[in-house]
Amino acid sequence: MRATIPGVSTPESTVTAPPLRLAAATRALAQRQAQHSTEVTRLIEAAFRLIRRQGVVEPGVREVVAEAGLPNRSFYRHFATKDEFWLVLLEDNLAHLTADVAKAMQAASDPLQQVEAWMLTIFSQATDPEAIAVGRPFLMHGARLRDAHPEVYRATGSALLDLLEQAIHDAAASGLVRSDDARGDARAIFNLCLSVMQSHVLDRTLPSPNEQARVMGFAFRALGVQ
Repeated sequence: MRATIPGVSTPESTVTAPPLRLAAATRALAQRQAQHSTEVTRLIEAAFRLIRRQGVVEPGVREVVAEAGLPNRSFYRHFATKDEFWLVLLEDNLAHLTADVAKAMQAASDPLQQVEAWMLTIFSQATDPEAIAVGRPFLMHGARLRDAHPEVYRATGSALLDLLEQAIHDAAASGLVRSDDARGDARAIFNLCLSVMQSHVLDRTLPSPNEQARVMGFAFRALGVQ
């Protein structure tokens, strides 16, 4: 029974939950969050498996939940729309690409080579069969997603852009390149390299070593590298 003070009303919201009750509620919430996280991961992995195995551009919701071994209602428990699911898939795909780019850049000996490693890893997305199979559906839906969710869509690529910006900034600080706007220069090279890569993926063609060298040479000349 709650203790009360005569003549004084205590709002329910000001009553602190007893420690054991709070701990029980916290555990229950943590369990639900863990379950939701597991289900989301299963749905994402299922979608990527379908894309790789069947070459489908847009797997259906029923296909995804069946592949994940979950009931149909589980999809809309986590995603309000199919577009929201596609944005999560895009974010996940770009996170893996960003990790690959970062790993390649870490192996470079100086910031200028890091810029080169960034560009080469982007081009590799148009030469690696698995990267092509996974990435092509996102290019097919990219314009629609960007138009419907511009802010969210742009945010998915920010980490990838950040890596290039930092490398250009460091290269300029070391006197290896000329750049008074590392972010602007990074964005220009970002758009150039992604455009070349995406065109080849959509056309089902491969960028030749000569083409890659020309694009990189153009980018380096723009940064004042002879």
